[in-house]
Order: sequence, then structure tokens, then C-alpha cells
Amino acid sequence: VSAALLFVICVYGLGISIAGTGADSIFNYVPVEGMGLAAGISISVGLFAVGGASVGDFTRYAKDRKAAVVSSVVGVWPVNILVLMMGAVLAIAVPESGGDITIVLSSMGLALVSVVAIVASTWAVNVGNAYSAGLAFTAMAGKGEESYKLTTMIAGIVGLVAAAVGIMDYFTTFLTFLSAMVPALAGTMIADYFFIRKGRPENFKPLEGISAPGVVSFAVGAVFAMVTGGTFVGTPLEMLDFPLFIGPVNGIVVSMILYVIIYKAMKLPAFDGSIVLFTKKSAE
Repeated sequence: VSAALLFVICVYGLGISIAGTGADSIFNYVPVEGMGLAAGISISVGLFAVGGASVGDFTRYAKDRKAAVVSSVVGVWPVNILVLMMGAVLAIAVPESGGDITIVLSSMGLALVSVVAIVASTWAVNVGNAYSAGLAFTAMAGKGEESYKLTTMIAGIVGLVAAAVGIMDYFTTFLTFLSAMVPALAGTMIADYFFIRKGRPENFKPLEGISAPGVVSFAVGAVFAMVTGGTFVGTPLEMLDFPLFIGPVNGIVVSMILYVIIYKAMKLPAFDGSIVLFTKKSAE
């Protein structure tokens, strides 16, 4: 309900902002500070990779594999692209808003609608974020899904603290690092799913401990993506920047290849869930 309401509010805000500034200001817009094509592609790929890596948290409830794929493609891509375009147009029409619909509406004297928009957006977006983070923390801690309520609450508190201390002031930097790291994680998932498990449900079993191929391939892929994707440009580590193709894509490819190589080199059985680096039993 909140997502649909937010979409309607965005459309409304888009209409009145364009009516106030004129369509010419949109089509003739020239940014004060430009962003390179590679940087733009890296952030875009990184953002969609985040969704790809976490969508399994929700599609695991789908009726079958086809339903999971169709719901992800049809239910996410068209509207997501449209909303991104809305944000871009709003940022141009009302520059001081930075694309924030609540600021746009407030500047037009629609304070009440603005409050509804910010509450709806906070709920619609962050309840999913907290849920995914909670499941991730549960898996990392090896506590089982039954403890996800506690870890989700912890994730929510961490997010609130990060927002309160001003993480949005470093949002672009945050996205840049995220766009380098998450695709590498997706690469390990793709390699395990298609090349090791052959995409067959019967080949998947719960895993105890930490995956050595997964951790190593993810770390190397993330570093490779950052080095080749311009992540360190404008930072004290700029000497580590070696541009090559598209950083996030590089990270996916490197992590996929490395995952399979390490898996085969360790001669791990393909389907018994024994890809571990550390377990409770080894600790005992």
C-alpha cells in the first residue's frame, strides 16, 4: 500500500514541478558538475547488483522458479527505471531538492503531503532493507532463521544511527564502494548456483561454517572491481586506480572464475555442503 501511495505522490510531484519550471528546463539541463560515463555505469550496475544479490530473500516464497524470475523482472525493472527517471527530473526541476520528493513538495507548500510521502518511503524502502540485513546477520552468525527478528531489529538500529550521524553526506562515496563490492558477491552466488550446483534444487544443502571459496573469491573480486572501476579517484588511495572496462562487471567475472578455481582446487565434494573454512566442530 505504501509503495503504491508513494508512486502516486511521485507522479503528482513530478507533474506540478514540471508545470512550474517548464519542460524546456528539463531537456536543456546542463549539470554543474559532470560524472564520467564509467562512473555512472558503475553506480547503476552496482545498485542493480544489490537488488540481484538480495532478491532471494523475497523470491524464496515464490511458487516456483518461473514465478520468482517473472516477479523479479516484471515487478521490479519497469517501475524501478521509471522511478529513477522521476528522481532525475525532480532533481533538475527543483535543484535544491537533490531529487528528494519530500523537499519538492514542501517547497510548494504541500507540507502534509510531504509528511505522508516521507513516512511512506521510509516504510516501503527500509522495511525491506532491514529485513534483508537481518537475514544476512543471522546467516553470518549461524543462528538459524528463527533469530532473524532480533538481527533485523539490530540492523534497523544501526541504520538509524548511521542516518543520524550524517551518512547521506557521503552517499555517493558509499554507493561507489557498494557498486564495487556487491557485484563481486553476486559473482560468487552465480558461480555456485550455475557452475557448482548446476541450478538443481536437490544439490543445495544448508552450510555450516564459512565458505572458503566464497570469502576469498568475493574479497579478490571486490578489490579488483574497486581498482579497475575508479573507486579510489579523489581519495588518498588514488594511486591504486587502474581503469579497465567496467569495475562492477570486472568484479563479477573475477569472483565467478576464482570461485570455481578454488572450489575445484580444494577438491570439495559438489553437493554435500562441506565448503567450510571454520565450523563449530573444528573449534571444539
